[in-house]
Amino acid sequence: MKLILLTVTLLVCTATASVNVAYEKPVFGIKKGGSESIVDDNDDTCGSIGADKKKPFIKIDLGSEVHVNKIRLTLDESKKRKFDNSVVRVGVHSTAEDNPVCFRIDDKNAPVNIEHDNLDCYGRYIVIQKMGKSKRSLHVCELRAWTDDEEDTDYELVDVAAGETVYAAGEGDSSNIVDGDVSTCHASGNRKDPYMKIDLGRSHELRRIELTLNKDRIRAFHNSVVRVGSEHAIKDNPVCFRIDQDNAPVNIAKAVVCTGRYLIVQKLGKGRAMNVCEIKAFIRKQAHIEPTVEPTEPEVTAAPITVAPTVPVAPTDANDVTTIPPTMACTNPEGLRNIAVGKAASQSSTNPKVDGIASLAVDGIKDTDLRSGKSCTQTNKEFQPWWSLDLGSSQDVYQVIITNRQDCCSFRLKNAVVRVGDSPNPADNPVCGLQVLGKRSRQEQVIMNCGCGDSMTGRYVSIQLMDKTQIMHLCEVEVMTL
Repeated sequence: MKLILLTVTLLVCTATASVNVAYEKPVFGIKKGGSESIVDDNDDTCGSIGADKKKPFIKIDLGSEVHVNKIRLTLDESKKRKFDNSVVRVGVHSTAEDNPVCFRIDDKNAPVNIEHDNLDCYGRYIVIQKMGKSKRSLHVCELRAWTDDEEDTDYELVDVAAGETVYAAGEGDSSNIVDGDVSTCHASGNRKDPYMKIDLGRSHELRRIELTLNKDRIRAFHNSVVRVGSEHAIKDNPVCFRIDQDNAPVNIAKAVVCTGRYLIVQKLGKGRAMNVCEIKAFIRKQAHIEPTVEPTEPEVTAAPITVAPTVPVAPTDANDVTTIPPTMACTNPEGLRNIAVGKAASQSSTNPKVDGIASLAVDGIKDTDLRSGKSCTQTNKEFQPWWSLDLGSSQDVYQVIITNRQDCCSFRLKNAVVRVGDSPNPADNPVCGLQVLGKRSRQEQVIMNCGCGDSMTGRYVSIQLMDKTQIMHLCEVEVMTL
C-alpha cells in the first residue's frame, strides 16, 4: 500500500504585493500574432485584431472571478494606436458585450502605455473592445491586470491532487505522479499529443501548481501546456499556463488562478516522452479563525486621527481608552437590542460605480454580497475613509456589530476603529473595543465590545480605517443597547 502524503503549506501574508492575474491566461480574438503574446509579460511580442470587423475585441479568461484593482495596456509603438471609442470590460460573462465597462479609452493617438489604478472591477473575463466598426487593426503588446484579493490574510495551501485518479498512457504506474514520492515517476511514451490527466474529484480554484520532472531523463517540454477545466475532452479545457523549454528545470512552480475539476499536463504534437515524477495542485484554504474574545488589554490610540475635510479634526487624548478591564473576557447584559436601523448616516465619500450610500449600513439587511445584494456601503479609495451614524440622542452603547462584505475584499476592514461619543467630530470621541487587525478583518461579523457589562454613552457612532488608503465597505452596522 502506498502512503499518500497530504501537503499543507501554511503561508502568512501581510501586505502582499498585487498579483498579475492575466499572466499566461487564455486569450480569444487575436487574429495576427500568437494569442499568448499579449499575456507573456513581454512588451516586444504583440497581437492584433483584424480591421473591418464590427465591435472587435480581445478577451482574456482569468480562470476565476477576482477583484481587479489595476490594469495596464502596452500598445505597439510602431503601429497606429487608434483607440477612440474603445472600452475595457471586466465581468463574469463569456459573451464580451455582456460585461460591464471598467473604464473607457477615447484617444485617436493613444500612448504606448495606458494604465488605470484604483479600479473596483470584478469578474473572470477582461475584454478590450472597440465599439462600432473598426477601420484599423487594434495592436496590443501586453495586458497586465492586478488584484489585491489576498492582501492581509492568513491561509493554508492544500494539495488537492494527492492520491487522486490519474489517466495517462505510457510506462510505469501513472499514480506515481500523485503519491507524494518524487522518486517514483511516469513516462507518457512517444505518441501524438501525450497527456497526464488528474481528476481532482470536484471543481477547485487552483492557486499554485508544482511539477517535479525526472532529473535522470531529458526534460523536453517545448510546446507543452497545463490545462485546468471541467470538460472530459482534453482540448476543451482552457490553458492555465504554458511550458516551452527544451531543457526544463526539474522543479516547475507557478502561481495561478485556474478553476476546474481536471488538471492536465499535455505536450502538443509528437516528440520525446514526458517524464513526470510528481504533480501538486494547491488550493487556498482560509486558516481557522478563533472567535475573538475582547479584550485582554486596554487600547490606547497612539496617533492623532485625521478625517475627511468635511469633519473637523481634533487631536486624540492620551486618556482615550475603553473601559474594559485588562484581564477578563467581555460579558454583556442580556436583552440587548439594535437601535441603528433607519438612523441618519453619512460617510466620507460614495463610490458611484456601486452607489453604496451610507444609509445601506443601517437598512436592517445583512446581505454580505455587495454586488448582488446591493445593501452595502462603499466609499472611494481614499486616505482614512470614515462612516458616521447619528442616533438622534445620547444612548448607552454596549456593542457595535459590523457585518463585513464576504463576496470579495473583506480584508479591507483591517485597521478599522469604532468610536462612540457626543461629539459630531469622530476624533473627539473615545474608542469602542479594539482596532480590527489581522484575521479578524476577514470575519463576516466583527463585534466591538465597548465595555464589559458597562456601556459607553454617546449620540454618534463612527467607523474609520486608520493610517491607510483604501476603499471601505460596510454591509450592516448594529448599535446595541438595553
